[in-house]
Amino acid sequence: MRGSHYALAKLAEIVETDDSTFPQLLPVFCQNIRTLDTPSMDTDATVRHHSLVIAKECFRPIQASLSKKHRHAKAIVDQIAAVVPHICRWIIYFYWSYSLNATTKAVLTSEIVDLRDQFKDTLVALVDILSVTFASVMRASPGFIKCMTRVWIHFDSTIESATAASCWDVVDVLAYDRSDESNKIHSEFVDVLKESADVVAYNCMRRIILDLQLPPAHAITLRDHISIIAQCSTCSDTLRRSFLRAKSVRWCCRLMSHLASRRKPEDIIEHFPTMACVSVCCQVLAESFQDGYSWVAEAMDHHLLESILKCQPLLDSNVDVNKKNDREAILQSTLTELFDLVNSYLIYRPVLRSARRSIRPILETSLEDDFDHDGPLRDAWDRLKDVHDLRWETREDLAAQEVTKCTNPECTTPERALRQCSGCSNAYFCDPVCQRIAWRNGHKESCHEQQDERRAGYAKRITDRDISFFYAVAEYDIRVDNSIIGKLQTDFLKQYKTSSSLLHSLVICFDYVSVPHTIKISTADKFIDQCESRAHWKRLVDDSKARKGYLVFIRVPSGRSPFTSFTVVGVR
Repeated sequence: MRGSHYALAKLAEIVETDDSTFPQLLPVFCQNIRTLDTPSMDTDATVRHHSLVIAKECFRPIQASLSKKHRHAKAIVDQIAAVVPHICRWIIYFYWSYSLNATTKAVLTSEIVDLRDQFKDTLVALVDILSVTFASVMRASPGFIKCMTRVWIHFDSTIESATAASCWDVVDVLAYDRSDESNKIHSEFVDVLKESADVVAYNCMRRIILDLQLPPAHAITLRDHISIIAQCSTCSDTLRRSFLRAKSVRWCCRLMSHLASRRKPEDIIEHFPTMACVSVCCQVLAESFQDGYSWVAEAMDHHLLESILKCQPLLDSNVDVNKKNDREAILQSTLTELFDLVNSYLIYRPVLRSARRSIRPILETSLEDDFDHDGPLRDAWDRLKDVHDLRWETREDLAAQEVTKCTNPECTTPERALRQCSGCSNAYFCDPVCQRIAWRNGHKESCHEQQDERRAGYAKRITDRDISFFYAVAEYDIRVDNSIIGKLQTDFLKQYKTSSSLLHSLVICFDYVSVPHTIKISTADKFIDQCESRAHWKRLVDDSKARKGYLVFIRVPSGRSPFTSFTVVGVR
């Protein structure tokens, strides 16, 4: 039977015509699959063609019948489970030999090309069906997920959207082991994404851009496309930064704005997918913000706050209340968390400036009127506005006394630096002479390094001016919350039965990662590691005892690990 592909083709036709014959004929197809070896590319072309035809005639009836009533029959499932590893081996061979390998593709005959295209459609459908029932077996087949991930990237790059979408569905099922709470990602999937990070990011962002520029795409399509970005960007730092380089932040903001502005209250069919799509956009942005403040500023510049406000009608749509409660709660929680995340980054001057440009026009419109006055989203918005107003007041006070020093250590007039380096934006000079001297004395390497970091998807570095503003915010909060801090210090002394003479050795700890920020009291000896040396730490403690200022520890959001600093802050 194995030698005659005509006989197999006839049996396949019988199964496709009369589905009830599938259980009787399945052992024939399984036996052929087990004994059919994948040929080497050095094998004669006629032999390869013959093997490919036999494989196709074996896979075709399985693909056609398993998608119907037989997929739940235990006897059939057991038979197919035994040959799934062989099917996986054949799939790997087929795609590597006829789609992914440029060398072999160049010498294919027209007959093989036609057969390849027929077989490709059969395989895509077969793998999609098998992945539902036999995911664990396919996941355990060496090289299979690696192959399917590369196939997805290949078809995605060649704009075969239907095939690429089918391949992604398979990869999505196999790459993530959802059998337990760990949701472990398969290493082969991660390795391929790392190797092709820029290609994957470009393809994914191209789809989003086309969705927004071409005739309106359905919300389900938009949700699927943005979900791929959300899942891929969590796989590795390399891929996440590739998405950032591909301008994922600004396009996610535009997608949110698009969804919020086009949705009609009576459009019930699109309502839930739209809510889901907005939630995923928020997740992508929140993940991006964890890479540094510059991405938050970029989102502000692309109307993120306005887009969040425009999403309020999604929470008030007159759809079936029983269906919308859970999804509404998820969306409301996601939007609230995004507001608070932006709020935490308002301690950065660039984010504060961008937020001011966003908030002022919003206040001039009626967007706020759509909010529930006692809802969590309204509370988060009010918190953000309050913090913005306080921080802006601090910034204006600091600007009046702030002096930017020349970066050139040899400068004789460092207090009048008026020129900013256009490359890194972190260095200042008083004139071109100082700029040339500093360039030769090390700034060239530092400047190029910082520019390379930005091109690689990293956020801007924290500068001395940023740190100076952190301290200014802490000083302002000490003045405003002086009575609260005094009570915390008194309670701390009582709790630990410490002498009041040690009051000026206590540390005021500001955590600006939390929203609203928190204040705690601690002892100075816990912060020795925060200083460059014990002598430096002792000098700070002595300054505090001499009443030159308060010992302050600040914790500020800064990418994946918060920025911390321990110093003495004088209060005017």
